[in-house]
Amino acid sequence: ALGVGGLLGSLLAWRLGVWLGPQQDVIAHAKAVGKGATFSAPLKLGAKGALLAWPVAALVVHLGITALFGPRDPEPYGESPAA
Repeated sequence: ALGVGGLLGSLLAWRLGVWLGPQQDVIAHAKAVGKGATFSAPLKLGAKGALLAWPVAALVVHLGITALFGPRDPEPYGESPAA
């Protein structure tokens, strides 16, 4: 659930950023602004693996915390006698 939720959150944030960002037609926007003017262009996500960064990080942190603070299995033969 943690990985799937993180992936869905990443997808939602990416699509919301594209939707709220500048126009998608860069050439038409550049012509409308005029020569020599500065304007914002949309960002393109070429590395789709970047969407997995937060879900994988969340899973690694969860695994580490579980390993450090989770319950331990009892020793199979009990405690060894003191020498």
